[in-house]
Amino acid sequence: MSKQHQASRWVRRVLLATGVTAVAGWLLFQYIPQWYQPLELSYDQTRTVQRQLEQTFENVTQQMAEGASFSITCTRRQLNEMLAAQLDLWPGMSSGFASNGNTPVILIDPPGILIGIRCRNHGIATILNARLTPRIQSDAVEVNVDHARAGSLPIPRSLLIQRFDWLLRGEDLSEPTENLQNDVNCTEDGFRIHNRFVWPNGKIVFHLTAIHLNAEELTLEIQPEKPIPGLRD
Repeated sequence: MSKQHQASRWVRRVLLATGVTAVAGWLLFQYIPQWYQPLELSYDQTRTVQRQLEQTFENVTQQMAEGASFSITCTRRQLNEMLAAQLDLWPGMSSGFASNGNTPVILIDPPGILIGIRCRNHGIATILNARLTPRIQSDAVEVNVDHARAGSLPIPRSLLIQRFDWLLRGEDLSEPTENLQNDVNCTEDGFRIHNRFVWPNGKIVFHLTAIHLNAEELTLEIQPEKPIPGLRD
């Protein structure tokens, strides 16, 4: 066999391997996780979600005003309904994370949460998804990004964290996010959320003490600390 023929066969093999790799990568990139099923809500369903949120806020407000411990429980369905309705409920928060029909989806996967959203860049769409695991510290809630993927193709976690950092700095929002910036910071492994909230009416400090996850619901347990001296009227 001539050297020219051997070189030709080698080139064909390289091209074939490159093509197979490219096709496999594209299929991984275009993969849609089975759990990624965005909800589409009617006008009446959106108004129902709004009323439920208002009722929850009223209940939480009453508990905080009394300085009592309380819990908030949301089912997986309720979480995804809020995400599907968010542009109607909070129009000022529209961003690159949730706009133009790109609805985030949450799947509770103890001890973490899977979140995915359809992202489009230069006409190419993929489902950007990640697994997040929360951990409560005395002064903060640390949310670790266990993995990040485009479709089923692994991508650096830093890409997702950087994207969230842009959101915090208001580069993708129609309204400022100063309070969000003060309470949330991006870290090398994920996000760090300040675990302290002062109820302004009673000057009572609250903090998150536990996060319970099962396949169908998420529960947050919140407890008060002692009132801040000298701040109560």
